[in-house]
Amino acid sequence: SRRPQTKSPQARHSWKGTAPACTIGRLPCRPGREPEMSLGASSAFLRVVTEVGEADPKWRMLRSYILADGATPGTASGEAGQHPAAARCEAARRLINNHNDVLDDICNESDCKNIVGEALTQTELCRVPAAYRPQVDAMLRETARRLWGKNPSPEAFSLWQCLEETAEGVGVAEEEGRAVWRAVAVYLSGRLQTTPDQKSPSAALLEGHRTRLHYRPPAV
Repeated sequence: SRRPQTKSPQARHSWKGTAPACTIGRLPCRPGREPEMSLGASSAFLRVVTEVGEADPKWRMLRSYILADGATPGTASGEAGQHPAAARCEAARRLINNHNDVLDDICNESDCKNIVGEALTQTELCRVPAAYRPQVDAMLRETARRLWGKNPSPEAFSLWQCLEETAEGVGVAEEEGRAVWRAVAVYLSGRLQTTPDQKSPSAALLEGHRTRLHYRPPAV
């Protein structure tokens, strides 16, 4: 397959969903078949093809900033600054390592199946239309960036600034972008499992989140 020449978010998502998937299904050795290449070579190949097919290269930059050996959280401000560095570090790294699943879950348009084909749960939560995937993706990156904070070294600080996302910076007007970001915040506030015995949030709790965020559903 040839990589699409367009840089539209839709084309990037299409490439991400098809190129790595078709090669991953072909490369591993199966009974009765000779391996396509050595284990080391196939591991290297799949890592790179997945990197190239990633929805947005900024995730790769975030990983280099946050997941590098010896990396430590920097100084955080706002809400992130109210939490210890260890908690912010865990949250940022979990989000980065699972962002594709989180994104798919937030934008899942099925009314009966989750992203792995099982019965949908927490149907009282409002997911975000898939048309807003780029805006949701940007919001997740900005969340990870703020959780991690800024480090004092010139190189790290420059990268931290470069990775900043804004609600109006992904092809939509500011008001529409903010509506999407609020929708994501409301959804995740009810979706995140924090204790083993946690129950689904009540309608009153969800409404409280919506009120604090001045929430209005984004237009489809």
